[in-house]
Amino acid sequence: MHLTVAVVLHLMAQAVSNTPFEWASQHLHLVAWPTIVGIVAKVSWKISKSIQQTKSQVEKTVEQIDTMALNHFPHMEKALVNMDKNIRRLAYHTTGEADVLE
Repeated sequence: MHLTVAVVLHLMAQAVSNTPFEWASQHLHLVAWPTIVGIVAKVSWKISKSIQQTKSQVEKTVEQIDTMALNHFPHMEKALVNMDKNIRRLAYHTTGEADVLE
């Protein structure tokens, strides 16, 4: 118990003898390191969260593209083939040339 009181008295005497700037520069590390660690942890957490959201969005986009490629493109291909045949028929009936039907 006496050791603790002696240490407190010593620190108080030292604080009185130092200028405020000297005292702040000696004790800045007590505040600075926890603050720096906290800021780094917060920034790294936000970066990690952003990366996870981006990864999730990319996965959803890939799924949508795959769905479109598997479900919609075959139907579009059939529609385009039918349109192409109809254009050929129209060209044949308009020009009368048989080579447009090939």
